[in-house]
Amino acid sequence: MKVAYLLGSLNRGGTETLVLDVFKKASQAPFQVVGIHRKGGAYLPDFKATGEKMIALAPRFVGDVSYFVKLRRLLQRERVDVVHAQQCLDAVYARIACVGTGIKVVQTFHGYDFNAGKLMRAFYAF
Repeated sequence: MKVAYLLGSLNRGGTETLVLDVFKKASQAPFQVVGIHRKGGAYLPDFKATGEKMIALAPRFVGDVSYFVKLRRLLQRERVDVVHAQQCLDAVYARIACVGTGIKVVQTFHGYDFNAGKLMRAFYAF
């Protein structure tokens, strides 16, 4: 089984630190991992040092149709079984890209913003 971890950026934060810890121990896991991020950041060298594959893939703008196609092709080329999204936007992108592929999409909520606007609440609900 292969799991693709989707990350927005690789800057220092709780989510990024958690996923970095997963990548550091990935060689001991009973599955393979690949990281896909939209933006670089301070943790990029740390992720690369784990020896696990990290791929940069960013949309040009929100709703960029070519991004969905590129993400879909990437997931299929990497033979991914599960996409693990870390943010609502990544989960939406993954759901659209994975339609009809059989690739499962899961999302971890690392916290809830009680002051979120209507758009973010809609993403949470989705």
